[in-house]
Amino acid sequence: FPEDLSISVNEGGDVIPKIFTDNIGPLLQKHCIDTQLYLQHDLTLFQLAKAVGTNRFYLSRYFSTQGMNYNAYINDLRINHFVGLYREAVAAQCSVTVQQLALESGYRSYNTFRDALKRKTGQSVTAWMKAASEQEQSQARLDSAEREQARLEGKDEHEGHGKP
Repeated sequence: FPEDLSISVNEGGDVIPKIFTDNIGPLLQKHCIDTQLYLQHDLTLFQLAKAVGTNRFYLSRYFSTQGMNYNAYINDLRINHFVGLYREAVAAQCSVTVQQLALESGYRSYNTFRDALKRKTGQSVTAWMKAASEQEQSQARLDSAEREQARLEGKDEHEGHGKP
């Protein structure tokens, strides 16, 4: 087969022209991830396919070749967005609610968010937040220790230059 006519077969035996599987990933990056289209809480498979320039059938088949479905793909992007927002809020010591961050991450329903986070992390929202906060605090202590070490090393260098 010429490259453009070669095919990809997923675990279910579905045949998809290779040109679609090779192109849909970069198109999703450009039209869904880079634009944060996934934050639109009522985004449908049809709307995403239209934004990417394909149809629902090929987009569904593409997700299938990646071992996921449309909902898993969108939820994964939204959970990653939530994690980023949460870490920013903790680092800035901002007081925000999980519900607000979930809403800003494209979730209309807290229950849907909770279930998606549990599927991705294997933890409840409370357990994940506790672990994430501890990780952020640990990282902050490490960063502080590294800055102090660099400061001390710089001080030692400056003190050594003036000695005979």
